[in-house]
Amino acid sequence: MTIMARLSINLALIAAFAAAASVSVFAVDWNQDPLVGLELDTKHVRRVSLPQFPNRDVSLPDLVEKLQPSVVKVLTGGEIGWGTGFIVDRRGYLVTNANVTGDCERIQIQLSDGSIVWGVVVALQIARDLALIKIESTRIGWPALALAEGNPRPGQRVVTLGYPAGLGFSVAMGIVSGLGRHVKPREGATDRTGVAVTYTQTDAALNRGGAGGPLVDMAGRVVGVNTMIISQVGESNGLGLAITAADVKAFLDDVLYVK
Repeated sequence: MTIMARLSINLALIAAFAAAASVSVFAVDWNQDPLVGLELDTKHVRRVSLPQFPNRDVSLPDLVEKLQPSVVKVLTGGEIGWGTGFIVDRRGYLVTNANVTGDCERIQIQLSDGSIVWGVVVALQIARDLALIKIESTRIGWPALALAEGNPRPGQRVVTLGYPAGLGFSVAMGIVSGLGRHVKPREGATDRTGVAVTYTQTDAALNRGGAGGPLVDMAGRVVGVNTMIISQVGESNGLGLAITAADVKAFLDDVLYVK
Protein backbone atom coordinates (compact mmCIF):
# COMPACT_ATOMS: atom_id res chain seq x y z
CA MET A 1 0.00 0.00 0.00
CA THR A 2 1.39 3.36 -1.01
CA ILE A 3 1.91 6.26 1.36
CA MET A 4 -0.83 8.22 -0.41
CA ALA A 5 -3.27 5.34 0.06
CA ARG A 6 -2.50 5.10 3.82
CA LEU A 7 -2.95 8.86 4.18
CA SER A 8 -6.30 8.68 2.45
CA ILE A 9 -7.49 5.90 4.78
CA ASN A 10 -6.38 7.85 7.91
CA LEU A 11 -8.17 10.98 6.76
CA ALA A 12 -11.28 8.94 6.12
CA LEU A 13 -11.17 7.46 9.62
CA ILE A 14 -10.71 10.92 11.21
CA ALA A 15 -13.67 12.24 9.24
CA ALA A 16 -15.79 9.30 10.35
CA PHE A 17 -14.94 9.81 14.08
CA ALA A 18 -15.66 13.53 13.77
CA ALA A 19 -19.01 12.86 12.20
CA ALA A 20 -19.93 10.38 14.93
CA ALA A 21 -18.91 12.86 17.62
CA SER A 22 -20.96 15.61 16.07
CA VAL A 23 -24.00 13.35 15.88
CA SER A 24 -23.66 12.28 19.54
CA VAL A 25 -23.37 15.89 20.69
CA PHE A 26 -26.24 17.30 18.75
CA ALA A 27 -28.47 14.30 19.37
CA VAL A 28 -29.10 15.57 22.97
CA ASP A 29 -32.55 17.07 23.46
CA TRP A 30 -31.82 20.21 25.48
CA ASN A 31 -35.52 20.80 26.10
CA GLN A 32 -35.49 17.95 28.63
CA ASP A 33 -33.63 17.57 31.88
CA PRO A 34 -30.77 15.16 31.07
CA LEU A 35 -30.81 13.92 34.72
CA VAL A 36 -34.44 12.76 34.63
CA GLY A 37 -34.59 9.12 35.59
CA LEU A 38 -31.09 9.10 37.08
CA GLU A 39 -31.02 7.39 40.47
CA LEU A 40 -28.43 8.52 43.01
CA ASP A 41 -26.84 6.23 45.57
CA THR A 42 -27.58 8.33 48.65
CA LYS A 43 -26.19 5.69 51.00
CA HIS A 44 -22.67 6.64 50.04
CA VAL A 45 -23.17 10.40 49.97
CA ARG A 46 -21.06 12.11 52.64
CA ARG A 47 -22.11 15.49 53.96
CA VAL A 48 -19.32 18.05 53.96
CA SER A 49 -19.55 21.06 56.29
CA LEU A 50 -17.64 24.20 55.45
CA PRO A 51 -15.28 25.48 58.18
CA GLN A 52 -16.59 28.40 60.20
CA PHE A 53 -14.06 31.16 60.69
CA PRO A 54 -14.40 33.74 63.48
CA ASN A 55 -14.81 37.36 62.57
CA ARG A 56 -11.25 38.64 62.26
CA ASP A 57 -12.22 42.18 61.34
CA VAL A 58 -12.61 43.25 64.95
CA SER A 59 -12.68 47.00 65.35
CA LEU A 60 -9.84 47.85 67.73
CA PRO A 61 -11.31 51.25 68.71
CA ASP A 62 -14.62 49.58 69.57
CA LEU A 63 -12.83 46.93 71.60
CA VAL A 64 -10.78 49.49 73.52
CA GLU A 65 -13.85 51.62 74.20
CA LYS A 66 -15.56 48.58 75.69
CA LEU A 67 -12.60 47.60 77.89
CA GLN A 68 -11.38 51.00 79.09
CA PRO A 69 -13.87 51.37 81.99
CA SER A 70 -12.43 48.18 83.52
CA VAL A 71 -8.83 49.45 83.55
CA VAL A 72 -7.75 51.71 86.42
CA LYS A 73 -4.72 53.68 87.55
CA VAL A 74 -3.30 52.57 90.89
CA LEU A 75 -1.76 55.49 92.83
CA THR A 76 0.81 54.23 95.33
CA GLY A 77 3.15 57.10 96.18
CA GLY A 78 6.12 54.74 95.90
CA GLU A 79 9.22 55.05 93.76
CA ILE A 80 7.26 55.17 90.52
CA GLY A 81 4.10 56.44 92.16
CA TRP A 82 1.53 54.55 90.11
CA GLY A 83 0.71 51.40 88.24
CA THR A 84 -2.21 49.85 86.44
CA GLY A 85 -4.91 47.43 87.51
CA PHE A 86 -8.11 46.00 86.13
CA ILE A 87 -11.44 44.93 87.60
CA VAL A 88 -11.96 41.17 87.71
CA ASP A 89 -15.13 40.90 89.78
CA ARG A 90 -18.37 42.91 89.53
CA ARG A 91 -18.30 43.43 93.30
CA GLY A 92 -15.40 45.82 92.87
CA TYR A 93 -12.31 43.64 93.14
CA LEU A 94 -9.34 44.45 90.95
CA VAL A 95 -5.99 42.80 90.23
CA THR A 96 -2.59 44.42 89.88
CA ASN A 97 1.04 43.50 90.53
CA ALA A 98 2.23 43.03 94.10
CA ASN A 99 5.22 45.21 93.23
CA VAL A 100 2.78 48.03 92.43
CA THR A 101 1.04 48.01 95.81
CA GLY A 102 4.20 47.38 97.82
CA ASP A 103 3.50 47.61 101.55
CA CYS A 104 0.44 49.84 101.15
CA GLU A 105 -2.75 48.75 102.87
CA ARG A 106 -5.03 51.45 101.39
CA ILE A 107 -4.53 52.80 97.91
CA GLN A 108 -6.12 55.46 95.76
CA ILE A 109 -7.67 54.25 92.53
CA GLN A 110 -8.26 56.51 89.56
CA LEU A 111 -11.16 55.29 87.45
CA SER A 112 -11.45 55.71 83.70
CA ASP A 113 -13.65 58.79 84.12
CA GLY A 114 -10.94 60.50 86.21
CA SER A 115 -12.69 60.12 89.55
CA ILE A 116 -10.70 58.92 92.58
CA VAL A 117 -11.81 56.20 94.98
CA TRP A 118 -10.04 54.37 97.76
CA GLY A 119 -9.21 50.70 97.74
CA VAL A 120 -8.03 48.20 100.34
CA VAL A 121 -5.38 45.61 99.60
CA VAL A 122 -7.06 42.39 100.69
CA ALA A 123 -4.55 39.83 99.42
CA LEU A 124 -0.96 39.63 98.23
CA GLN A 125 0.86 36.73 96.66
CA ILE A 126 4.45 37.81 96.28
CA ALA A 127 5.37 34.52 94.64
CA ARG A 128 3.14 35.32 91.68
CA ASP A 129 3.59 39.09 91.97
CA LEU A 130 -0.16 39.57 92.22
CA ALA A 131 -2.31 41.72 94.50
CA LEU A 132 -6.06 41.89 95.01
CA ILE A 133 -7.70 45.21 95.88
CA LYS A 134 -11.30 45.86 96.96
CA ILE A 135 -12.70 49.22 95.93
CA GLU A 136 -14.33 51.00 98.88
CA SER A 137 -17.70 51.76 97.38
CA THR A 138 -21.33 50.76 97.70
CA ARG A 139 -21.59 50.54 93.93
CA ILE A 140 -22.47 47.17 92.47
CA GLY A 141 -22.09 45.91 88.94
CA TRP A 142 -18.54 47.06 88.25
CA PRO A 143 -17.36 46.39 84.67
CA ALA A 144 -15.22 43.28 85.13
CA LEU A 145 -12.96 41.67 82.54
CA ALA A 146 -13.12 37.95 81.86
CA LEU A 147 -10.09 35.68 82.02
CA ALA A 148 -9.29 33.65 78.91
CA GLU A 149 -9.57 29.88 79.07
CA GLY A 150 -6.39 28.12 78.04
CA ASN A 151 -3.25 29.63 76.55
CA PRO A 152 -3.07 32.02 73.63
CA ARG A 153 -1.22 30.93 70.49
CA PRO A 154 2.12 32.31 69.32
CA GLY A 155 1.43 34.88 66.66
CA GLN A 156 -1.99 35.73 68.09
CA ARG A 157 -2.79 39.43 68.21
CA VAL A 158 -2.99 40.99 71.66
CA VAL A 159 -3.44 44.45 73.17
CA THR A 160 -1.97 46.01 76.30
CA LEU A 161 -4.00 48.56 78.25
CA GLY A 162 -2.72 50.82 81.00
CA TYR A 163 -1.19 54.06 82.22
CA PRO A 164 2.51 53.97 81.32
CA ALA A 165 5.08 56.71 81.92
CA GLY A 166 2.69 58.97 83.77
CA LEU A 167 0.50 59.44 80.73
CA GLY A 168 -3.21 58.97 80.42
CA PHE A 169 -4.90 55.77 79.33
CA SER A 170 -2.80 54.12 76.61
CA VAL A 171 -3.15 51.22 74.20
CA ALA A 172 -0.48 49.20 72.43
CA MET A 173 -0.93 46.33 70.03
CA GLY A 174 1.33 43.38 69.30
CA ILE A 175 1.40 39.62 69.14
CA VAL A 176 2.10 36.72 71.46
CA SER A 177 5.80 36.06 70.88
CA GLY A 178 6.15 32.94 73.00
CA LEU A 179 4.74 30.85 75.82
CA GLY A 180 6.11 29.21 78.94
CA ARG A 181 8.85 31.75 79.65
CA HIS A 182 10.63 31.43 82.99
CA VAL A 183 12.63 34.22 84.64
CA LYS A 184 15.05 33.75 87.52
CA PRO A 185 14.39 35.84 90.66
CA ARG A 186 16.56 38.84 91.33
CA GLU A 187 19.87 38.02 92.95
CA GLY A 188 19.28 37.34 96.63
CA ALA A 189 15.49 37.23 96.25
CA THR A 190 13.64 34.17 97.49
CA ASP A 191 10.06 35.40 97.18
CA ARG A 192 9.22 33.13 94.24
CA THR A 193 10.18 29.92 96.01
CA GLY A 194 7.47 27.29 96.01
CA VAL A 195 5.37 28.65 93.14
CA ALA A 196 6.05 27.78 89.52
CA VAL A 197 5.43 31.03 87.65
CA THR A 198 5.42 31.08 83.87
CA TYR A 199 5.01 34.06 81.60
CA THR A 200 3.61 34.86 78.20
CA GLN A 201 6.00 36.86 76.03
CA THR A 202 4.71 39.70 73.87
CA ASP A 203 6.16 42.38 71.63
CA ALA A 204 3.38 44.83 72.55
CA ALA A 205 4.93 47.88 74.21
CA LEU A 206 5.24 47.65 78.01
CA ASN A 207 6.66 50.54 80.01
CA ARG A 208 6.86 51.71 83.60
CA GLY A 209 3.45 52.48 85.00
CA GLY A 210 1.81 49.87 82.81
CA ALA A 211 2.67 47.05 85.20
CA GLY A 212 -0.43 45.32 86.50
CA GLY A 213 -2.45 46.13 83.41
CA PRO A 214 -4.22 43.51 81.30
CA LEU A 215 -2.93 41.83 78.18
CA VAL A 216 -6.07 40.97 76.22
CA ASP A 217 -6.92 39.09 73.06
CA MET A 218 -9.08 40.47 70.26
CA ALA A 219 -12.18 39.14 72.00
CA GLY A 220 -11.42 41.26 75.08
CA ARG A 221 -10.43 38.34 77.30
CA VAL A 222 -7.47 38.70 79.65
CA VAL A 223 -4.64 36.39 78.60
CA GLY A 224 -2.12 37.86 81.07
CA VAL A 225 -1.12 40.56 83.52
CA ASN A 226 1.68 42.80 82.26
CA THR A 227 4.49 42.57 84.76
CA MET A 228 8.01 43.13 83.40
CA ILE A 229 10.26 43.78 80.43
CA ILE A 230 13.62 42.33 79.49
CA SER A 231 15.69 45.35 78.56
CA GLN A 232 19.18 46.77 79.06
CA VAL A 233 17.88 50.34 79.07
CA GLY A 234 14.75 49.99 81.20
CA GLU A 235 12.40 50.72 78.32
CA SER A 236 10.31 48.50 76.09
CA ASN A 237 12.22 46.85 73.28
CA GLY A 238 9.78 44.16 72.27
CA LEU A 239 10.47 41.71 75.11
CA GLY A 240 7.56 42.04 77.50
CA LEU A 241 6.33 39.39 79.93
CA ALA A 242 2.85 38.89 81.32
CA ILE A 243 1.69 36.60 84.12
CA THR A 244 -0.53 33.97 82.54
CA ALA A 245 -4.30 33.95 82.92
CA ALA A 246 -3.98 30.51 84.49
CA ASP A 247 -1.82 31.93 87.28
CA VAL A 248 -4.27 34.79 87.79
CA LYS A 249 -7.14 32.32 88.04
CA ALA A 250 -5.20 30.20 90.53
CA PHE A 251 -4.51 33.32 92.60
CA LEU A 252 -8.18 34.33 92.62
CA ASP A 253 -9.24 30.80 93.52
CA ASP A 254 -6.88 30.98 96.51
CA VAL A 255 -7.89 34.39 97.85
CA LEU A 256 -11.31 35.35 96.46
CA TYR A 257 -13.27 32.31 95.35
CA VAL A 258 -12.31 30.10 98.26
CA LYS A 259 -14.69 27.14 98.47
